[in-house]
Amino acid sequence: MKRRLVTSLADKSAFIWSGISWDIDWRAQSAGVTTSGRRNIAIGELPRWVGSIQFVNVREKVAAWNAMRMSGRGPAAVYRVHMGDKVTDGYSKGAPVSFSGNVFFADGAGFLANAVVPLVGDVAAGASEIVVDETGISTPIQVGQVMSCRDWPFCVIARRGSGSSVTLTVEMPIRKAMLDGDLLRLRGAGLFELVDPAQGAQSYGATLVARPELRLQEWLYR
Repeated sequence: MKRRLVTSLADKSAFIWSGISWDIDWRAQSAGVTTSGRRNIAIGELPRWVGSIQFVNVREKVAAWNAMRMSGRGPAAVYRVHMGDKVTDGYSKGAPVSFSGNVFFADGAGFLANAVVPLVGDVAAGASEIVVDETGISTPIQVGQVMSCRDWPFCVIARRGSGSSVTLTVEMPIRKAMLDGDLLRLRGAGLFELVDPAQGAQSYGATLVARPELRLQEWLYR
């Protein structure tokens, strides 16, 4: 069966987020402790992102949520999810874009550019370091920021350099090969499925306020 793609959760303006949590499930499992006291751990080859998002839906958002959830047909849907958070969302943005002729608004503001940076050089799957060009963004990429390329997210755990040659150390390692010039999203996005398809059902009273929660696990088989 072809999985249905729901994109509402990739737009943070669609619903109000009240809490988020993202982590990497390394698929690690303890194989027990030996008689010498050494612990054996088996690590799987397919780590994935997992997370939960809590929402506050008021009035018309309650109806919009019901429509979004029904469109997913329970376990059939894959959800494209924006993974940014308030800690890092405000840091790295595209430089303002002017009108033609380098003309800005009267207050000096421009249009907000796409929040992306270009990759410098090809990157093979399994790499833990990538090089990007930061010259087109207003502030540097932050350690702890979740980025992505073609909906494969990763977290920046260290950085060095500046300008057109910034080396980022990332976890998890890059899972799909990337090409020189590929655009990386500063606010990462990924494809997820529901841990429990029954989750997310709303309950609300006379105030018409609902507080649903979704628990998500990354969809890897694409």
